[in-house]
Amino acid sequence: MAAVATTSPRRTAAAGPDRITVMLLTLTVFLVILAVLAWQMRSAPPRPVHRTVVLRRVYETRVVETVVGAAGGAGSVTQSVSSSGSAAGVAAAATTRTS
Repeated sequence: MAAVATTSPRRTAAAGPDRITVMLLTLTVFLVILAVLAWQMRSAPPRPVHRTVVLRRVYETRVVETVVGAAGGAGSVTQSVSSSGSAAGVAAAATTRTS
């Protein structure tokens, strides 16, 4: 009869770094990449601040009516002014221009 081996097979050491070394290297690479991105954000020129410009258009309409047969032939002038846009809710720092 053949002899049966009673010893358990040995675990061979893996050819590479252990788990703790891999975790520390991964954390180091992550922190280096994060530091490089933060350095690039700090050294980037600041973006220009966009000013808010509110345009308000005022339309002026004149209607000249001539009444035929009226005494003196005088005409009457009717004037109406309308604006587009709302004045409510406008910020105090906004710049306005009329066109």
